[in-house]
Amino acid sequence: MTHLGINRTHPRERTGVRFVLTNATDPGRADAYGAWYDDYENAIIRPGLLANAFRFENPHAAATPTDPRYAAIYDIVSPDPASA
Repeated sequence: MTHLGINRTHPRERTGVRFVLTNATDPGRADAYGAWYDDYENAIIRPGLLANAFRFENPHAAATPTDPRYAAIYDIVSPDPASA
């Protein structure tokens, strides 16, 4: 797997983790999907909610629901992780 994205630090302790598996709906537009996700990641990282977002790509995956190409892990720092 290849790590994509930026590692950020946050002064609050992690209260939860969200793990998300995804695929680009059109494999021919994987670069556009990556660009969109970079913008999305920057928009959702904010103090008191999410501290980090780590994205990974498995270029050998079939990009199907049972073999997704992308994985993302979000560090939640909200007092209520379910709201993040």
